[in-house]
Amino acid sequence: MRFVVFLLKSFFLFLALAIGAIFAVYNDESISVNFVFVHAAHASVGVWLLLFMFVGVLLGILSSSLMVFRYYRMLLRAKKNSGTYNED
Repeated sequence: MRFVVFLLKSFFLFLALAIGAIFAVYNDESISVNFVFVHAAHASVGVWLLLFMFVGVLLGILSSSLMVFRYYRMLLRAKKNSGTYNED
């Protein structure tokens, strides 16, 4: 069952990458993004969108990892207080 789940996750990952690559290829108009104090270099619309999507995914993974770590610490503390914590 784990192998099937792994295959499905891999399939959807490669599908998302393929759609992103196709999107980047077809959106080849060059633009420059103006941030508040920085004027970024010229790149295609697809490249900018993929870059911002990648940064958003990384920020989402980081924020969810922090929450999981916090809940893990709470679980360990609760186990230690109840006497079922084993330090092996």
